[in-house]
Amino acid sequence: LPLCERMYQRRLRGYAAIGYQLMEKVAAMTEIHPQGIFSGENYQASLVDHVSHAQHSIIIAAMKIS
Repeated sequence: LPLCERMYQRRLRGYAAIGYQLMEKVAAMTEIHPQGIFSGENYQASLVDHVSHAQHSIIIAAMKIS
């Protein structure tokens, strides 16, 4: 399973590098940030926004945190 996870992470980085974003309609329906693929450089503002708007609790799932 770690092999599949690495392949998925590489695919996400590749999509983000060539400008892929989540579809606006889907983003509006799920109330998520329109830029749904994040890297270590562009996640912080969205994370702070989502945490500040959380009404009950949050769950953070990450491959690794350093």
